[in-house]
Amino acid sequence: MLQLRLVFLCLLFWGIYNFSPAQNNWSVSVIDSFQTTNGGQGVRGLNSVVNNNTIHLTYYYHDQNSVTKLLYSVKNGSAFNVDTVATIADFNSYGVSTSLQFNEDGTKWIYAGFYSYPNHIIGVFKETSSGWDYTYIDETGNDKTVAAIQNNTEMGFTYSGKGENIYKQNVKYAHWNNGQWEITTVSKRQDTYKTKPSIIEAGGKIYLVFGEGRYPDSLITKVYVKENQVWQESFTDLMEIPYSGGSIGGLKTLLGISEQGNPCVLHSLSNEVHPRYYELTDEGWLRKSIIYPSTYVLTNSLSGSNILFGIDNTMYTISQGNGVLPRITWIKENGDADFTSVPYKHGGIYLQDFSILNNEVYIYYIDGYTSWPYDRPVTLKEAKIDLNVLITGLQHEDENLTNEFELYQNYPNPFNPITQINYLIPESGMVKLEIINSLGQIINTPVDEYKEQGSYTFSFESKNLSTGVYFYRLSFEEKFKKCVK
Repeated sequence: MLQLRLVFLCLLFWGIYNFSPAQNNWSVSVIDSFQTTNGGQGVRGLNSVVNNNTIHLTYYYHDQNSVTKLLYSVKNGSAFNVDTVATIADFNSYGVSTSLQFNEDGTKWIYAGFYSYPNHIIGVFKETSSGWDYTYIDETGNDKTVAAIQNNTEMGFTYSGKGENIYKQNVKYAHWNNGQWEITTVSKRQDTYKTKPSIIEAGGKIYLVFGEGRYPDSLITKVYVKENQVWQESFTDLMEIPYSGGSIGGLKTLLGISEQGNPCVLHSLSNEVHPRYYELTDEGWLRKSIIYPSTYVLTNSLSGSNILFGIDNTMYTISQGNGVLPRITWIKENGDADFTSVPYKHGGIYLQDFSILNNEVYIYYIDGYTSWPYDRPVTLKEAKIDLNVLITGLQHEDENLTNEFELYQNYPNPFNPITQINYLIPESGMVKLEIINSLGQIINTPVDEYKEQGSYTFSFESKNLSTGVYFYRLSFEEKFKKCVK
């Protein structure tokens, strides 16, 4: 299988252009700052949880000396107190995740999915008076995804476990019972890829959602419910679309709990304009209408651990389109929906997770390009805003922000066989997008035409290319002015 990496290179004739949304009423603070290195320094797999009126974070931090630590942070006023949970040897950053859960005695349990050569691992770190105890659970599949129950009635979490083929996963659930972990396989099909699970507890029952691909003609979103210690299928949404049998990264699935205590599921797909939203009522799972502004197409890449609800039963999600245009979206009870951009500076945005506390939303994300060329500024940020201000004063904030040139980091990276390249031009003109090999040779020019101002996405396929490092360059020309990246 080909493994290619397209590397973002910025070479500007007229200075450095940054696409920087206005912050307006956002309050943005820097939690950590660093410069990337060829060792991939940065934050990975962040999970945000509210407990006891306080925000807690768990994440991996890979430093400039290629040492990876699993960190736990608790918010204290305007800052975070950080505790090192564990140091992980031979860490690989691809597909990692963390999740945090609180036991009834107040102790913290951190679930961590990571690759520590040569094993794909799910580990549990339990807080004790003398530190963090470690328990090894299971060797996972290729994606080391883990999600824990919040507002829980039992200690438990779901994760992607290894099937017959390491690239195809089972969905498993681990339950702490009488001093040991009881592991149940919720979905056992061996011939499918699956999305990262999302899990909630509502009305004394546990609900778990994930998506899976069925070759050759469908993608499926499934919700299971655990009642009386038995897992049963609760809801299935079949999308009859062509499916090649590869990764299903374009399908995203999330669960949440409405103000009435009803489980809700939101799932989106790159082939569809808008996501599908269902709520479990006395009449069963019902599809709810979403009324988007006519100018808006919701990005398919939902982020975060769960759907969250604020006042007046308004639902919130965070999403971004293949590494760009980070947004928070709200859907009101009557179906009205809107959005605004998350404020950023450097252009390479990686939304991690978000929480709602005391009628304010807190979004955690990476701001800055994390790949070559290295030693550019990167920050882990928290953006906060009052929910009333958010939904009344910031609609369509990013519609008028096309005032700078921008070429974004491709996603995914590395990739096989397709990656998305996104760019933004603030005015109409001739646009050329070129793919260049490590020898500086132009091997492909997928875009060479007149474009109206706006943002664009191009899907690049690596067919007939050998494994290696590639660059992409965007040229814009209008009245002899040129921006090259």
